[in-house]
Amino acid sequence: MPRPVRRRSPAAASVSTTAAARLVALETLHARQSEALRGADRGLERVQTRVGLLSRDLRTTVRQVTHYRTAALRDEPAVP
Repeated sequence: MPRPVRRRSPAAASVSTTAAARLVALETLHARQSEALRGADRGLERVQTRVGLLSRDLRTTVRQVTHYRTAALRDEPAVP
């Protein structure tokens, strides 16, 4: 014997519509936050690259200054 068709009350349909709207809003928020996170990650990678390049340049400069200072203290010609 087939089951009788149960009709939803208007209140139940409203709750279902509200839940679906909340889900869509949450998915939209998630997509925006994910995109913002990817952008921040790319920015962080750029900063890390710049820091690496600057620190390499600074190490070279500090090494040269240290060499010249040591040579000057010993009264030697400063040829690297």
